[in-house]
Amino acid sequence: MSIELIPVGYVASPIKTDTLKSDISDLAQGEFNKITREYRKKVKATVAELVINQEYQELLDGIDEFSHVLVLYWPHL
Repeated sequence: MSIELIPVGYVASPIKTDTLKSDISDLAQGEFNKITREYRKKVKATVAELVINQEYQELLDGIDEFSHVLVLYWPHL
């Protein structure tokens, strides 16, 4: 069995650079914690916009009746 995910839109964010690298082997633990704190602070202050492609706009019908929305995304940076 397989699951196919079809993007219905994208997240528009002002963050345009890769803030954390996946390879942190050369960083000391203290330095990693400092970078992590700075990253979290930046992310908390960021407002992103969910943009739904025109052909999927009907997915938003009735959304105001819900208190939460689950958004799955794959960051590219």
